[in-house]
Amino acid sequence: MEWIQTRLSYLLEKNDSGVWGPEDKNLGLSILRSTNFTNEGSLDFSEITYRIVDERIVDDKTLKKGDILLERSGGSPTQPIGRVCYFELENQNHLFGNFISRLRTINKICLSKFLFWYLFYFHKSGKTFPLIKKTTGIQNLNYKLYLNTLIPLPPLSEQRRIVEILNQADEIRKLRKQANEKAEKIIPALFYEMFGDPTLNPKKYKIVELGSVTLDKPQYGINAGSTNYLEGSPRYIRITDVNNLGELNDIKVGVDYPNWKDYLLKWSDILFARSGATVGKTYLYKPEDGHCVFAGYMIKFSLDQNKINPWFAFYLTKTSHYENWVNSKRRAAAQPNINSKEYSSFTFPLPDLDEQNYFAEKALKVRSTLKSFSKSELKINSLFELLLSKAFDGSLTASWREANMKELLKEIEEQKKYLEGKINA
Repeated sequence: MEWIQTRLSYLLEKNDSGVWGPEDKNLGLSILRSTNFTNEGSLDFSEITYRIVDERIVDDKTLKKGDILLERSGGSPTQPIGRVCYFELENQNHLFGNFISRLRTINKICLSKFLFWYLFYFHKSGKTFPLIKKTTGIQNLNYKLYLNTLIPLPPLSEQRRIVEILNQADEIRKLRKQANEKAEKIIPALFYEMFGDPTLNPKKYKIVELGSVTLDKPQYGINAGSTNYLEGSPRYIRITDVNNLGELNDIKVGVDYPNWKDYLLKWSDILFARSGATVGKTYLYKPEDGHCVFAGYMIKFSLDQNKINPWFAFYLTKTSHYENWVNSKRRAAAQPNINSKEYSSFTFPLPDLDEQNYFAEKALKVRSTLKSFSKSELKINSLFELLLSKAFDGSLTASWREANMKELLKEIEEQKKYLEGKINA
């Protein structure tokens, strides 16, 4: 039994663009934007924009449970557009912005959660790339072609079975992620327990500037693009290659730059992101990372280990004291940017080296556990992506389908009749 293949547009009761208007926190309505999208397909409501909207269209543009939100414009070099999120809430007055489209399914032939999971898989597997148009640095989705995308359409009963399996797997994925996020707070908590809040400095440590505990002047990275990584050549570190734990991602890239040895990292070198949305992000080089050089949007500080333990310095950058300092610098300019002189002037309390070393010893034990948690999360995510591919090539529910063939064939005939009527209308 083969599934029906049909255009996305034939499965939709509604597909429309969002709204916009002047911002007003007191009188405005909640407008969800692509900044509320997560890469897991859910919505983050922590930062909402409120805007004045023509009251005549409010009811029509208010989201309902089961609506799928599609990111049509925006994106970045590392985050292509085409992400989708599923709106789970009931009786909540949220509208959606004009860079977003809403997709509402015809439930008698296609379950909204099934279509969501397929479009989520469609984006994850890179199938939106051919549909992206770039104008002045902004990515735009060719919406007409997107609506013409062929969607595999199992019978409704099989859709329910697929959704049930994927929802259960997704719940495991989310629980692992939440556990990791909580675990990531252990070392910063240890830092505060041992040294107190750096902003308040309750133990009255000496206050120093970052520039006073380095061996030489800060250095900006290589201004060159990345290339394919070749074994034996240095790895090229960009800020996008560093995860939230300060560890490098698995995918390696190289750089075509003849004088790369001038930028080779060594133990006690710490990198700071100097521009853009990730300004303030840090990475501490470790010998286990191999030969590495660094990119131009990062600044290297070589720490003097006779004055400061590199692990103490790195975890200092995970405190609210550092985050607040970065935010104060970010607000000072339209384009977030912190230069080497400003980083050098960052001040903080400096405990005795023995205390720092004791902290580092404890922190490294926790770090080892966190790395195993991170690997577990990566494994779960890889298994989930494999599950997605099997869900839509038919193999995930193959045995279940064989056991329920008679009922499924009836459902397929009903779907075909409905679609034929819609196509011929």
